[in-house]
Amino acid sequence: MNAAVAEADAPVAAPALDIHLLKVDHVHLCAGVKKISGGIEIAALCQPAIRKTISAIHAVGENGGNLLFFQNAPRPEGAELAPYSVLVPRALLTRKLSFQVVSQSGDVYPAFTASRRKLKLPAGWQFSPYFLNLTFDPAGEGKAAAPAPVGAFIRAFSIAGDALAIDLSVFLTGAGEEAPERATLAISRDGSDVFEAEFDLQPAKKIFRIAAGMHRQYTDALPFHGELSVPVMTAFPEKGLYDLEVRIGAARSSIRPYNRYYFQKPAVLMTEGDLGSHVIRHFADPATGDIRLWLE
Repeated sequence: MNAAVAEADAPVAAPALDIHLLKVDHVHLCAGVKKISGGIEIAALCQPAIRKTISAIHAVGENGGNLLFFQNAPRPEGAELAPYSVLVPRALLTRKLSFQVVSQSGDVYPAFTASRRKLKLPAGWQFSPYFLNLTFDPAGEGKAAAPAPVGAFIRAFSIAGDALAIDLSVFLTGAGEEAPERATLAISRDGSDVFEAEFDLQPAKKIFRIAAGMHRQYTDALPFHGELSVPVMTAFPEKGLYDLEVRIGAARSSIRPYNRYYFQKPAVLMTEGDLGSHVIRHFADPATGDIRLWLE
């Protein structure tokens, strides 16, 4: 069922963004949240081509989703993104909420990602850790808490000769001023570690096209990049299934995809070493979402 769509009269100023969108990016941004007589109005932005594909917008709580009314907003001259507004009725503001956009093809996308720093949110409204998507918690106070001290996400796998190159994004929460400079990648098989390698944590300016400053402001998370290369013959001593984990002190995190772009990348890699070739498949476990590797 489609939500009603109407034209709003109020002009909208084009904001300066702290996130970069691709032309075909199904990312819906939050440009502001304000109280109105009927509840809450979310000012949203997306690519014009993506705006045309919106079928419905849902507020999702413990008991399922509720269809939300949304309407077009005037597009300032020269603005690249299409503005629209979403009404969250007061009756829904008694429970925890997140938000989803449903496209005409039936695909579902999380919404609404923080668009810039220094957005002022009403009480109970916040942005989720790592992804900075808008959420509501009637009991919430201040910033959303990260689920763990460390969160690790894959940026890319690649092959360099007979080594597997791994590019990671790592979030640290609660590190204070003395953030660690190194982390450990652990590779395990059947619950037992078979390989460990340390790598440097480099402060990131952006994480998946989102300015690092937004993570620090809205969730207190410190974002880092990490790159390392592991020798396939040593790290994967036999054929089979392997798990990956990032460790910093006593804190541990599996590695996960950050967004659906991971699933568009080649999942099969082949080494080219002196001892012959090996095929490595990487995938997200359907049950847990964790990245796993299969050596053939």
